[in-house]
Amino acid sequence: MNWGREMDCQIDVRFYPAPADLRGCFSSFYSASFAVADGGRVNDLLQPEWANIRFFSGSLPDAWVKGSERVRDVRFLATGPSSVPVHFDLGTTRMWGIGLFPLGWAKFCHGPATQVANMVVDGAEHPTFANFRQLAADLFEGTSDEMEELERIVACFRGMNRDVPDQERIVAVHAAMVVRRWQPWRISLTTPALVAARWSGCAIAISAFLPSCC
Repeated sequence: MNWGREMDCQIDVRFYPAPADLRGCFSSFYSASFAVADGGRVNDLLQPEWANIRFFSGSLPDAWVKGSERVRDVRFLATGPSSVPVHFDLGTTRMWGIGLFPLGWAKFCHGPATQVANMVVDGAEHPTFANFRQLAADLFEGTSDEMEELERIVACFRGMNRDVPDQERIVAVHAAMVVRRWQPWRISLTTPALVAARWSGCAIAISAFLPSCC
């Protein structure tokens, strides 16, 4: 992490595999806690990544993409697929983060991902992420129990799980882009590349970040 002055910040992160029946929908399931000394705040940035949703209990983050307004003090922070870093600062807090692969986007979000590409939004207000509002409200209810929280997250996604039109095609395009990411010599070099896989008149943004050095 980067911060303007030396500061003690203890970080604890735990990753969990997605359940077998939801495999292919998520890039990550993780819980994290940040303990910042003396009531301070730390700042860092997230590298370009798939769309993601994050839920906070404790200090609430500020987050922004360069050139855009900050999203401040929200418990449910959502980010579209990004080709630029996302900046954030926060204090002592607990959080859950969930990264959405293109298939996960198709199943669980509303509308084309291109509409929120390179954007940070208040997930509780933005219609794209309406399916997660109840989870945001319920996730940290009661005493802190990470396994119970994980069960709530899994139950939420299982309750929304469905087949989507062009599901096989979405998975195939995603797989092709991952292969191309690691074999850049096989394609024209553009950094980053934003590819849209279309189904039923909607678009899923697939961000492929290709090395510019090869």
